Amino acid sequence: MFYNFQDNLCYFRDSSILGSIFFGSVVLATPVLTQEPVTPITLTGGETIKVDFSVSTNSQVAIQTSGGKTKVEIAGAGSISTIGNNAYGIRNDGSSNMAAVEGSISTDGQSASAIINNGSNNTTDITGTVITKSYGYGIYNNGSNNKTTISGKITTENTGVNNNGSQNYTTLAGAISTKGAVAHGVWNRDSNNVTTISIAGSISTIGGTANGIRNGGSSNMATVEGSISTSGQWASAIINKGSNNTTDIAGSILTQGDFANGIHNVGNKNQTSISQSGKIIATGGGSSGVINSGNQNVTYLLGTLATWGKLTTYEDDAYPTITRYADGINNEGSNNKTTLASGASISTSGHFAHGVRNKGSGNSIAIATGASISTNGIYSPGVSYQGSGNATNIYGSITTTNNSSGGIIYGGSNNITTIFDSGAISTNSDSSPGVYNVGSGNTVTVSGGISTNGNYSQGIANVGNNNTTSVYGKVVTQETDAYGIV
Repeated sequence: MFYNFQDNLCYFRDSSILGSIFFGSVVLATPVLTQEPVTPITLTGGETIKVDFSVSTNSQVAIQTSGGKTKVEIAGAGSISTIGNNAYGIRNDGSSNMAAVEGSISTDGQSASAIINNGSNNTTDITGTVITKSYGYGIYNNGSNNKTTISGKITTENTGVNNNGSQNYTTLAGAISTKGAVAHGVWNRDSNNVTTISIAGSISTIGGTANGIRNGGSSNMATVEGSISTSGQWASAIINKGSNNTTDIAGSILTQGDFANGIHNVGNKNQTSISQSGKIIATGGGSSGVINSGNQNVTYLLGTLATWGKLTTYEDDAYPTITRYADGINNEGSNNKTTLASGASISTSGHFAHGVRNKGSGNSIAIATGASISTNGIYSPGVSYQGSGNATNIYGSITTTNNSSGGIIYGGSNNITTIFDSGAISTNSDSSPGVYNVGSGNTVTVSGGISTNGNYSQGIANVGNNNTTSVYGKVVTQETDAYGIV
């Protein structure tokens, strides 16, 4: 049974309400019912509508506005339901529109978003529920300076909130749940967008490449006090494709899928901060806690990073149940800066899972007193460098427990390692030196301590030429062919 608005719309527009349209039990105590589908409700600039009953359409937009400055309210008893491709719940063409949903909107059709704003400076407030099926977006903002606030719930088979413009603001105190490939929680396609997940807010995605927050441009800001969880291959919780993005984590991130990183910064000069209450857990193979693919990125850790590294997609002949390549922090570029503040911890459990891996040159790491890095896999050093001109300052601790897992490994030249009085490196298996310099011109200064407990596990091993080693603290080795300094 559907409500026929056509005649009533004409009546109200000719009345003295002066551009304000109100549909509800106060105006129409006994709605007229009909078996015919409802003709879309159409509003022009500056009008208002409040819906506190059910509106259903087949292959049509339920509420269409144009001209801007319209206001659509779906009251607690109100609902919109559409079936059909491009059958939006609410479509606003223009700017400075407002949509408030206390009731519900559900759509079932290809590209049938619950709310689409084709313009700028629009405000969307969801305190009720939004459900979309068949690849319809929850909320689609096709413009800039739009504000979306969600304290209710969005459930969708596509992206929950899509901002196709700049300077859009998304605040989440409720829940966004998505299911499907490339079904992101929040997708900011341009730059200067701000996404905030409060303590009560959550994003969960199920599907390959379904990110919690995906920022396509630069200078975007993401703050997570609540939680993000993803389940799927390549489904990083937060991915920043551009540069100069800022990510602050005070809540929790959990990824479950191969190559699904906690935070992935693709560009340059991104800043990532994980506070004391912040936690990132990445469980899949090849899934790092934080990965910086570009240059001059800054990672500041006060909380916890943990990776498990269990591959679920294939097996390896050497290790039938192999777990691998799940680093705590992976800096692929150069001139990146990593700081572990007091109380911070990085732990990795898989094979080939480095605590902090640096592939470029000019990278620096500082581990404060009370901060720690621990690894528990084969070929899993605490810190590794492949380039040259890198620097490591250790006031805290590095501990490794499996074979071929040195404390610090340098592949290049002219690297500097300083272990201060409170600093300590401990390795506890074979072929795991405390510090291993493969190149030349490296400098190691030890005021704290290095201890190794395994065959062929030297305290400090210099393979190249013109390396300088100064020991003011202790270097203690045990087992066969485990020399102090070579």
